[in-house]
Amino acid sequence: MFIGETRPFYFRRPCLAETGFDGLLAIDLANSCRSAEEVRDRLRALGFTHLLYDPNAWRTDWARTLNYFRFRDEASRCRFSDVLTRLCRPVYRDQENGVVILELKGQ
Repeated sequence: MFIGETRPFYFRRPCLAETGFDGLLAIDLANSCRSAEEVRDRLRALGFTHLLYDPNAWRTDWARTLNYFRFRDEASRCRFSDVLTRLCRPVYRDQENGVVILELKGQ
């Protein structure tokens, strides 16, 4: 799953304003689930094992224009953050480009 990463060679499908990036699913799950564990479990059930995440993406113009990080409330934002920090294990960090690959920890 690609969250906040816009380089075209990473895409499995085109990114359009109408469809958004794969990462919108993670944000939608953070908005609809009751716990970080539920978000992780639903992502894994959908077949996702790793997240490619750009931690600076929320600051970009495209993210603000598309309202990409549209959390319903502070609790949703905290669930999303909890998934990334507590329920994922970093496996690779690209210092030059600032992206990180995170493995979703098992259930």
